[in-house]
Order: sequence, then structure tokens, then C-alpha cells
Amino acid sequence: MIEPGPSASMLVAGKQSSSPRAAFNAICIQTKIKARHRQVMILLLFLPIFFSIFRYIPGLEWTLDVAIFATVILAIATWRWIPSSFNIYILIVSLVIPIWGAVCASLVFSQPLWLGLATQRAYLLALFALSIGRLISRRWITLSEIGKAFIILAWINLACCAPVVLFLDPNQYNDVGALVSDGGGVYNQFNLPLVFIVFGAFYYTGLWFNTNRIKHLAISAPFFLYIFGGNSGRILNISVISAVIFLAFMGSPRKRRAGNIFNILGVLVVVAGLASLAAPEKFNTMVAKYADAFMAIDGQDAVDDPSANARILQTAIALPLITGNVVAGTGSISNRWNEGYKGLLGYFHPSDLGLLGVVFVYGSIGLLFFSVQYIFAWRFGKKLIPTLHSHSESILLLAIMAYLLFVLVSSITTGAYAFAPEQSLFFLALLHAGLGMRPSPIRSVEKTRSIQLDMQHHA
Repeated sequence: MIEPGPSASMLVAGKQSSSPRAAFNAICIQTKIKARHRQVMILLLFLPIFFSIFRYIPGLEWTLDVAIFATVILAIATWRWIPSSFNIYILIVSLVIPIWGAVCASLVFSQPLWLGLATQRAYLLALFALSIGRLISRRWITLSEIGKAFIILAWINLACCAPVVLFLDPNQYNDVGALVSDGGGVYNQFNLPLVFIVFGAFYYTGLWFNTNRIKHLAISAPFFLYIFGGNSGRILNISVISAVIFLAFMGSPRKRRAGNIFNILGVLVVVAGLASLAAPEKFNTMVAKYADAFMAIDGQDAVDDPSANARILQTAIALPLITGNVVAGTGSISNRWNEGYKGLLGYFHPSDLGLLGVVFVYGSIGLLFFSVQYIFAWRFGKKLIPTLHSHSESILLLAIMAYLLFVLVSSITTGAYAFAPEQSLFFLALLHAGLGMRPSPIRSVEKTRSIQLDMQHHA
């Protein structure tokens, strides 16, 4: 990201000004720089809490409630109603969806209403999408500062989590709260945050495609090694590759797009070959997981992969209840009531079923409602992509679009856009704010100079 330098008129004015005024201007500039650094520091403190990266660490579960409280206070402090379909949508997600889930759970399972509301309190985090849009429009914070905070957090996240994946065995920490996800022994893995690491991978990949400099590919390598080596989730890998292909097309000139696709294929082949040589057992395990997934989709009653088997069993549990509540769903169940879904249905997690799980909880109406996010993403992207060449934050906006694509693709099997909509709405809000950005100051100066020259010529 290039910061515009001072114009010629500013330099002349600076020479003509008195020394006290020049000193005063210098002090003002330094004050603004310090204020911008302060805002980045605030983002570094708040964003990890907002994205709940501590929620699986024993003893830090309370950080979710801190994030909710801070989000509500910020929404009240920055409130100003600006009518738009996107703002109305955010309010419905934050305030109406929890009531909907609580009422349906009360009607279907007789769960107390207050427990249904309490278990969906995280939907209030979606209000942050309203606040961030307001803060950017008022220039209290900039997209550049958000981007800087994300990149810093990506490196911090990578430095903290990579040693855990490399040197610790998740099977030895099964009893430590929710720190490890149960994958049937060999598939167990740590519940570690990915949001900032994935964003960092997309940002540096976008730089690589845009500049064609190999150093940016080298910088992105540690992020991709962590993503593919530290988490063997099938849909995660597919979502990341889909986002990288998007960057290859949108982040570079047309003449380089075909070459970028071949570059991606070449990198994937090299990575797969190195993985099969360096860690053949883990590589074979990953390949087997994909084979089991296709068998499960093909209608097999049981496969070797415990996670695929779990989805088959949970689908069998969900279908009868979906049939009886296909319109409005069965609602959201609290773990504090009758041991949650475990006490009612046995081993069952709606998020494991992806879009089918969304129908189970919120019905077909809920599925259609949450899928409106795909429409918003299409609308914002369609308007923004043709103007990216004139944006000073073009790479950052491309990384935001890539991450949003990553979330929406992975939601097909995780339901993330419905069960944790604050993430997708946050990035949609950033795109919405990007639509209101002015063109790059450098390009604006060039355009102004050309207009002035034309006027002088005609004069």
C-alpha cells in the first residue's frame, strides 16, 4: 500500500510559511501518525476477542461474553441509522434470529425461552458489522489500519500455533476442555484459530499475483504450510484453493491469468509430492479422508473415516425432525438444558451437517435467509472488482473478497455463515465500505494534472 507524497503546492506553501507554522504543522502530522498507530493497537487487542480465537482455551471461555458486551456498547456509541438492505439484514441477524431459534426450540423440545436466547447471544456480534462500517465512513478508522492489524495478527497467530501443531500430540490433550476436536484418534486435531492465518495467506498470494514477485510467494509459504499441514479438513482445503484461484484471476492482468493457473497447479503438485515423501502416513491419511467423503456422498452406510461416519449417522437422526419442521426448523438447543443435543439426540452437532444443519435449526426459511449473504457478496464484488485498479487498497480488498469466498464455500459443509455469521458479515461490511472509498490519491493527482494541462492548452 503506497501512501501519497506531498503535492507540489504543499511543498511551495511549506517553503513560504513561517517557521512557527511549519513546526505546528509538523506537530499535527506527528499527532495524526500517533493516533493511527493507536487505532491499530486497539484493533490488535479487540479483533482476536471478536473472532473468538480464545474460546477453546480452558479458562478463557469468558472472552466471548467480553466481545459481545464490547460489541453492543460500540454499536450504541456509533449508532446512526442509514437505511439500506444490508443494514436491515444485519439487524435481523442480530436481534430477530435469536428470538426465532428460541421460540422454535421451545415449541419443538419445550426448552425454556430464556435458555434459547442465552445460547444464541453470540449473534449480537453481528452488530460489529454496522459499527465498522460507521467507523470507516467517519474516517475514525481506515481499511489500511484494519489490514495492518490483520497482517500483524496473522504472524503472531502463526508463531504461536505452529509450534503446537509441530511438537504436541493432540491425543494427549483430549481431556483439556474443547482444545482438541474428536476425530476418532488418528484424525484428532487441535482447535486452533485460522482466520488471521488464512487471511495472511490470501494477502501475500494476492501480492504475488499482482506484482509477479517470487518473494511474496515465499512469504505466503509458511501460512499455506500451516493451513494444509496443521489442519487436514477437506472442505477447508477446497475452500482455500477456490479462493486462491479467485485471486489468480482477479489479482493480475488478463495476460498473466492463464500462467497463474498453471503456477497454482505446479505448486500443488510440488507440495503434494514433498508431503508424500516427508510425511507419507499423514499424506495417505488425508487422501483416504477424501476417498471416504466421496463414498459417503455416494450413499455408503459406513466408511473408515470417523468424521464421515458421524455425518452419515447425524443425517439419519436429523431427517425425521427436519421432515416435521421443514419450514421454521427445530430451533437452537442450549448445552445447559438436558445436556444439550447430546442428552436429546445422542452425538449430534447441526454444524456438522452444513446446509442441512441450517435447515434443521432454522428451517428452509432460515436457509434462504442466510443464503442472502451470497447475493450481497455478488452485488458488492460485481461493483467493486471493475474499480479495483483505482483503489489504493486494491490488494487488501482482494484479500477480503478471497476470505469471504473462503467462508461462503466452507459454509456448504459447516454452516458457518448461519452458525457464526459475524465473520461473513464483518467482511461483507468491509467490502461495503470499500464501495464508498475514493480512488487512489496518486491516480486522482494524475487525473487532476491532466485536466489542468488540457485547460491550459485550450486557453
